[in-house]
Amino acid sequence: MEAEELVSQYKEKCFKSYENFEPQSHREMFHFTSFDNLKKILSSKSLLHTKSNELNDSLEIKYSLQYLSDILDKVGFDSSNDFLKQMIERYFEGIEIYVTCFSKKVDDLNLWRLYGDNGLGVSLGFSQNLPFQNETNMKIPNIPILTHVIYGEEVFKKKISKLAKRALTIINSQPFKSSSHQEEFKLELVKSLSLAVIMNTLNTKHKHFSIEEEIRSILLQGKYAWCSYNSNGWYFDESEFITIALRSITLGPAHNKVRSTINLEALLASNGFDSNNIEIKQF
Repeated sequence: MEAEELVSQYKEKCFKSYENFEPQSHREMFHFTSFDNLKKILSSKSLLHTKSNELNDSLEIKYSLQYLSDILDKVGFDSSNDFLKQMIERYFEGIEIYVTCFSKKVDDLNLWRLYGDNGLGVSLGFSQNLPFQNETNMKIPNIPILTHVIYGEEVFKKKISKLAKRALTIINSQPFKSSSHQEEFKLELVKSLSLAVIMNTLNTKHKHFSIEEEIRSILLQGKYAWCSYNSNGWYFDESEFITIALRSITLGPAHNKVRSTINLEALLASNGFDSNNIEIKQF
């Protein structure tokens, strides 16, 4: 096998390392937000993706990185060399990452307190079979990535260790050593492993957060995405996403159900939604 093919296959392995989401069309996933933000979502028919370093806990994106040096050392990379430095710099300086968060559950008071405006907000229930999973529905070259959040570092360690070992195997292979493009191919390996580290970092959180049962939509700026800019993040200009996938709206426990339901039905109607197709309920 030629070196170019080995590198190409490696890039595909890295990409697949963070694909762990299989939608269950009969189940919903829930996006908690305030009532004011609900108005923006319904009027724009889009969801806001927040820049990763502006998440509620900005340190969570660095959780897995503390284990990276040990992983690379164990498989034979010197964590003090430019290899690790290049990966970290590529993340913090070279790529902008945007995230929106869902949960598999709607019936947890902690989620309402933290993300649902202390019970005064709402939770939007979306089909897991999201339209933007079909690239033909989008006006962008690549689609957002849906991923289950993994709690605890063990899966991260296993994945990155395996990918780092594979990169070393390729670098030490005869086709690679015989190639006249070694430096170019090595850079491609570094970039691919870098992206795998980034993406697997973004779907890994401390086990103490496991109560959230989170699903994330992740979007990368640059050649990976093309969407409308908003000062607080990125909006998808794709009305099908909201109008087709929105199945339910759950009012937080602090709402007056009768009054809030009337207001919500009027809000849906004014934005072109048929409330008969969207279940309105209260936690």
